[in-house]
Order: sequence, then structure tokens, then C-alpha cells
Amino acid sequence: MMNVMTGRGEPPSVLLVDPESRHREQIQQAFEQYGRLDPAANAMRLSMVETLQQARSALEGRVYDLVIASRQLPDGDGIELLPPGGNAPYPVLITSNRSGEGLAVEAMKAGAIDYIVKSDATLAALPEVAAVALQAWGLMQEHQNLQNEVAEIPRRQQHQLGRELHDGLGQQLTGMGLLARSLVKRLAGTAPQEQQIAEQLARSIDQALSDVRTLSHGLIPVPMDARGLVSALEALARRVSAQSGIKISLQHENPILISDNETATHVYRIVQEAINNAVKHARASEITLILEADEHEAVIEIRDDGTGLPEDLHERQGLGMRTMFHRCRLFGGSLDIYTHDDGGTRVRCCFPLNPAGQVAE
Repeated sequence: MMNVMTGRGEPPSVLLVDPESRHREQIQQAFEQYGRLDPAANAMRLSMVETLQQARSALEGRVYDLVIASRQLPDGDGIELLPPGGNAPYPVLITSNRSGEGLAVEAMKAGAIDYIVKSDATLAALPEVAAVALQAWGLMQEHQNLQNEVAEIPRRQQHQLGRELHDGLGQQLTGMGLLARSLVKRLAGTAPQEQQIAEQLARSIDQALSDVRTLSHGLIPVPMDARGLVSALEALARRVSAQSGIKISLQHENPILISDNETATHVYRIVQEAINNAVKHARASEITLILEADEHEAVIEIRDDGTGLPEDLHERQGLGMRTMFHRCRLFGGSLDIYTHDDGGTRVRCCFPLNPAGQVAE
């Protein structure tokens, strides 16, 4: 028997969503028996509801470590408890009166951690299955946390290098440029040859400073201020438009305040990759960025009037596109890429605003 103590130092709480009283009784007895067999195994605490609406209300009121939901509910399907994109904050184990590989695949694609066909034997074994699911979920979360930490290391290093370039070398070059221009003025009319050398020196310093600023911007693309993401996207649109000759515009009503610069930077990189794909592969003549937000979520959509996605997109999916999806997972967002009915490609990224984030007035 497995020890399934949670990270909070207490037995895990399980929410059972099942409309059939006979099944609820069987499952409750199985969980009680599971706890009696070995109290040291930290028996799970079971709560039970009968409908989808009751489950949603229960999940709003408290935190559960595992949800066991039936597909056959009077007001819906237990799969509906899984958010789009499968980014649930808790594992969901789906049960069903019906068997079939297609049903199981559908549940797993939606983000379920397991799929159980109901029978007397499987219901009796459900506590053990739940314990395994909880341990598997814990390992998955630990693995994701490690991935996030590994991904964060180069970002921190890039940010530090960008800041050092801007505040260190950039400031030194600015000072040298001022001295060079001052020297040009002092040599005017008295030493023409030396003045030309000083002017050339000043131009070289200006070019070096421009290169440092460009490199620093590449390392820290989103400034940490009230208009950070919006101003960074506006600058990106202007720069790529000037380089490619493609009209690129940003539409937004209010700037978005995101205190987490990491999330803003990931969103910026996703937009940057989408624009680059439209410029290089879609033969687009116009690209539009649409940024919207409410109190809890923001959406950035990149639209182009190009040729759309290739039919073998999944086979040809390169590193850039895989990185876009990986970045989106890091901040709990969702990403959809599709060809619009009118032609052209749509890239839609939804991301949560953290508790400190809000829409600027």
C-alpha cells in the first residue's frame, strides 16, 4: 500500500463526481477499507457530488488533490472539468460505464491522467488506482518544475548579460561619444585633419553604441515598465516592417500590466516567431497583431494574409514551432495555430494575468 501524503503534510483530498448512488457507495466503502488496511498509508479523504455543476462549485470552494469524474453525468460530461489545453491544476481520473479505445484516447487527449471502465472489480481497486495517479501526478509536476528551472537558467543569464551591456559598456560608450563630439568642436577651425579623425572616432563610437543597444534589446526585449509588452511589440512591428517591407500593425485598447517579466518575455518571443514564420514562409503582405485582455486573461492573436499552413504541418514542425508551444506551457497558457477560412494563418496565444497583473486604465 502506497503512502500518498501530500506536500502540505496531510492526506490528499479526493473529489468523486458520480450520479449513481450504488457506485458512490461502492467507492466510499473501498476508500474506507483502503484506510483501515494500513492507517500509516495516510488514507485519502473522499468528498462526493453527483453533477457537473456541483463539481464546479466544489472546486471553486477548495483545493482538491485528485478528481474522479464520471463521463455519464446528468448535466454533462466529466471531461468538461478539464480546462482547454489540459492545464488542470489537479489530476483528473475519468470513469465510464462504456468501454472502447476511442473513448479512452479522447479522455487522455483532453488531459485525463487515467481512464477507468466501471465494474465491481475496478471500483474496488479505485483507491489503489487513485494512489498511483497521485504519485504519477507528483512526479509529473516535479519533472515540469525541473524543466522550468532549466529553462530559467539561460533566461536569467541573458537578462544579466543584457543589463551589464546596457548599464556597463553602453554607459561607457555614451561617455566616450560625448568626449569625442566635444573634441570635434574644440578642433574646429584649428586642426582640420585632427578634427576629421575625431569625427570618424565619434561615428565609430555611435555605431558601437547602437550595436550594444541592439544586442541588449535582443537579450531583454520587454522593458519592465507600465507599457512593457505593448511597447516591445510596437517596436518589433516597426523593426520587422522596415526590414521586410510588409505592413505590420498592432491593435489594442489598453496596455497590459504584467509584473512577471518572464511571462511577458515568453509572449514576446512567441509573437516574434509567428511574425518571422509569416514573413519567411507564408508570403504575407500584411500582418496584424491583436492584443486583448480582461481581468484574468490576455489574448494575443497574430493574423496574416499569406498562403496558410501546409497540410503536412505536424510532420514539418520545426524547432521554432515546438519552442512556441513549450514557452506557452511554461506560463500556463494555450496556443492555437490554424488556417483561417478566408486564407492566411492565425496564431492565437491565451495567457493568464498573474494576481498582480491588471489591465491599465
